[in-house]
Amino acid sequence: MENEIHILAITYVKGVGPRVARKLLQNLQFQYWLDQPKEALKIPHVGWLTKADWELAIEEAENQVALHDTINAELITIQSEYYPALLKNCVDAPLAFFFRGNKEALLSMKMLAIVGTRKPSTYGQEIAEAWSKELSQQGITIISGLAYGIDVTAHRSCVKAGGSTIAVLGSGLGNIYPARHLKYLEEIEEKGGVISEFAFDAKPDKGNFPQRNRVVAGMSMGT
Repeated sequence: MENEIHILAITYVKGVGPRVARKLLQNLQFQYWLDQPKEALKIPHVGWLTKADWELAIEEAENQVALHDTINAELITIQSEYYPALLKNCVDAPLAFFFRGNKEALLSMKMLAIVGTRKPSTYGQEIAEAWSKELSQQGITIISGLAYGIDVTAHRSCVKAGGSTIAVLGSGLGNIYPARHLKYLEEIEEKGGVISEFAFDAKPDKGNFPQRNRVVAGMSMGT
């Protein structure tokens, strides 16, 4: 578990985004530094990382794992066997995320995303329902963002068809957004699950959704 904590902690280092985090994980100098008494390490494009900063990142990672344990959400790192294979190929894939649900769904290579407007026409909603149902019956896991409109329609249609669906959030698992869709999560998690790379109580800030969308796209064969 210590290694998983280290991986998660990298994401809490100030100035480190997904691309730099991926490089840092593979940096032998960084791995060596973790076991040394040196006070600081200079990280390209970030600056100096001090032992004190790293200890704070570790503390935050441990705190986040403890918070997610209260809702039975598990930490999945990029080194886990359950980390989606297609997502791992993305240069800006998250080093870690929290997942609640059926982990076997993450191993599916047959994933497609269905996303769309929050205010669909009747025709748009009917098409989303039909496609989600048909695809799920063919054994394809449907991925979407649990948002109003097309997203939640895709999730619900998949569940009704007995299929597997994964919801990727733009907020924390302790702050489900939209809150109105909390009632659908139990059914979604039975054969699929819900993912968030954000902190437990993270709000659905505007900047989170492009990050959420890259995970939706990165996990799927197409959209």
